[in-house]
Amino acid sequence: MGAYIYYRTVDVEEADRAMSLLMEIEENQLLLDKGWGVCVTNQEDLDWAKKERPDMLNSLMHEQGRGNYKVSGWDAEEELGIDFEMFLERLTVIFEKLNEDVEMKYLHRSCAFGGNYFSPSQIERITKEGALFSNK
Repeated sequence: MGAYIYYRTVDVEEADRAMSLLMEIEENQLLLDKGWGVCVTNQEDLDWAKKERPDMLNSLMHEQGRGNYKVSGWDAEEELGIDFEMFLERLTVIFEKLNEDVEMKYLHRSCAFGGNYFSPSQIERITKEGALFSNK
């Protein structure tokens, strides 16, 4: 278990573009380099599943344009060389930048939004003051 942010593109056709943007966002680069980058399921994942894991293809098709990010359960300072507050701020900036170019939604029941991780102001920035919250 843990505290996750659950997010999705509003249009699944935007999944590839969202992932491309995430690969370019500077703040995501350190996370990607360490294997902790913010990602969404996209066509590349579906192509991989067709070749390597056909048993996963159907479930991945339903996840296209979706992502989840675990913010709990690991040591940002040890893994990334930054303190946890800096890590949360980095994630906030990543999601803000993604929101600028792709229409996103964030599950309002995401545990990471429960008050123990992101600050209220960070949650407002990620979700555009709640406008990007979704119940699914």
